[in-house]
Amino acid sequence: MEAFFDFEKPIATLEKKLQDLRDLAKAEGVDLSREIASLEKKLILLIDDTYSKLNPWQRVLISRHSNRPYTRITSMLFFPPSWKSRGIAASGKIPPF
Repeated sequence: MEAFFDFEKPIATLEKKLQDLRDLAKAEGVDLSREIASLEKKLILLIDDTYSKLNPWQRVLISRHSNRPYTRITSMLFFPPSWKSRGIAASGKIPPF
């Protein structure tokens, strides 16, 4: 169960409807691609509209969200653990490729 803020509830509701429609199309074998595409467009517009109008406190709430990735995790994207095996940990220098 994901936690949503009050201003995110319309987004969560639309995402649930979209997932339900995808599940229905898969279970019944019915082509609902037009409806799914329409809902996806509405979802993108709703997300853009919602997050472009956040007040300062809502931005703080987003930045402190419990599911937000930590610095250590995001830094691993830039500095993968394989660099340790190349000697970066021992020498402190980035090895040539």
